[in-house]
This record gives sequence, structure tokens and C-alpha cells, in this order.
Amino acid sequence: MLSPALSVQTGRAFARRRLGDDRGGRCAPQERERGLGQIGRQLFGRIVSFNTHPAPQNAASGGLLAEHKSRFRAYTERYLADPDVQDHRPIALKIEHTLQVLGNASRILDAPSPLDAWGDIPQGGVGGLGYPQLARLAALYHDVGRFEQYRRYNTFHDKKSENHARLGVRALRQSDLLDGLEDEARRFVQTAVMLHNRRFLPRGIAADVGYVTRVVRDADKVDIMRVMVDHFTAPDPADPVVTLHVKEHPTNYTPELYEAVLAGSSGDYTDMRWTNDFKLLILGWIFQLNFRASLDMVRERSLARRLLENLPDTPKMRRLDGIIDTALAPETPAAGESVPE
Repeated sequence: MLSPALSVQTGRAFARRRLGDDRGGRCAPQERERGLGQIGRQLFGRIVSFNTHPAPQNAASGGLLAEHKSRFRAYTERYLADPDVQDHRPIALKIEHTLQVLGNASRILDAPSPLDAWGDIPQGGVGGLGYPQLARLAALYHDVGRFEQYRRYNTFHDKKSENHARLGVRALRQSDLLDGLEDEARRFVQTAVMLHNRRFLPRGIAADVGYVTRVVRDADKVDIMRVMVDHFTAPDPADPVVTLHVKEHPTNYTPELYEAVLAGSSGDYTDMRWTNDFKLLILGWIFQLNFRASLDMVRERSLARRLLENLPDTPKMRRLDGIIDTALAPETPAAGESVPE
């Protein structure tokens, strides 16, 4: 579940301000770069080199997005037609997921709320594009690495193949998908793609990168909930590619994941062993969502309710009902993502 750029401004004070944490703090370069890998470090280091500037007046035009949706379709169609791909259904699933994430991101962008965990929305933009445009492009391309991942490895499991965010940045660099964008905008989108699937965002990322990346992360989580609810409630057996090869069992679950949700937090992918673990992990995402619009989508679409109904019908599991209902109640603020110390 992961993604997060900035024309040159001189002075160390600028670099410190842009790389301070969301509360205005500072963090050492080695902390910021830890765990990003070579591509991620290159992108993250470039955040210091860019500076925001006002977005053009016509930045809200849908022409650019329509052009990129057309490019995305052309790019993914080659995988649908690739004879080396054993089963094209997971490819089609990811195409649909991408378009749903784009729609979710648009709803978040169009519905700012005082109940959002995020504070002031950044104004202006980067590379001639406004932040809403950059967020929509990042949402459109957030999973572009999934297609090559599945073609090569026949799985969406990053630990059994490659980090799909890193594959996505490589695809954006090696294809014409971002042709025509200014360098600053290209790097910004690539950074959001690189950061979208990290368990935790690194401390100290620039506020505008953090905002756009969180929009993408929320939009992604909400649609993964939809995909998994549809999958777990279908009459057919679960597809191991979609469920990341966890074991099916009607009642088994991992206590650590249950306790995390009971405490109002999210568990760790590495603890998953059973299909019920996946359901618990996804329920825990509710406590990480950054925007009230994200919670509203989960509530309106009954995603959490359907997951809860698909867990074992035991008194222990029923304890989760009230916790989840409270988190989704219309008056409840979004909790937002935690940042590890």
C-alpha cells in the first residue's frame, strides 16, 4: 500500500525550510533517504533543487488529463495483448483500479474539509502545473509499475518480485508517458509515485510533496478496500495473485493484526498469514486516512461494513464494529498517517 520536487532557489535556509518535517522541524539527510533505494534517493535529493511557483490560470483544464489517460490506456493495452502474460485478468483489474484511484483522488481534491488531518493546502504548483493536476497525474501513474511486475513475475507481491513503485518510476523514465511536462513536474510526479506505497512516509519531505502523496495514498487505499471487498465476498475462491498468496481459512487470523485494529491503528503486511489478516489490515487503514472525503467514501460505499461482516462471527471480532463505526462517523476528523520517530 505506497508514493510522493520543486526551479532553483539559492541559500541553505531554503533547503532547510523545504526539507523540514510537516511541523516545521528538521531532519538529517541520512534519515530522509533511508530505505528509498537508488532511484528514490535520486528523486528525494532533487526536492532541494526545485521551487514552487504560481500555477497558470488555465491549470484546471481537463485537456492535459485526457491526454495522459489516453497515454495510459495505450501503455497498458500492450500488456493486455502480450502473449507472454499467462492471465490477463489481473492486468485488467489494475487498469480498473487505476481509474478508480484517479476518481477517488479527484473527490478528495474537490472536497477539502476542516476535519482533514492535513493543515493548509499548498497553493501554486510546480513545473507549470497546479497541485491538483500533479495529484491527478500521480494518481493515474501510481501503479504503472504493476504491469511490468506482473508480466515478469506473475505476482503483485513486492517482496516476491520487485518494489512496484520503483518499477513505476523506471517505466515513467523510460517511456513517453510524461513527455511534454517540464522537468520539475516530471520529477514531482515520479517522487509521489516512488513514495505512494511506503508503509510510512519519510520525515522531512516538503509540504507540497507530502500533500500530493497523501492524496494518492488515500485514494489508493480506498479503492484497494473496494477491490478486496468485492474479492472476499464473491462466490468464487479468492485469487492468490490478488490476495498476495495468503492462506484461506474461515476462522484463522493473526492476533497482532487484530490487536492493532482494536487499538485504532494499522498492522504490518509482514504479519499477514490468512485471508482474515488481509481484512484486518485493510480495516486498520481507516485510522491512517488523511482526508475526511476518504472516510466518507469508505462509509458511503459500505466498504468497512462489508469487511466486518466477512470476518468470523465471534464476540471478539464483533468488538471491532463500534471502533470502526466511530472512526467513520461524519463528525469524526481524519486521524492521518503517523510518522515514526
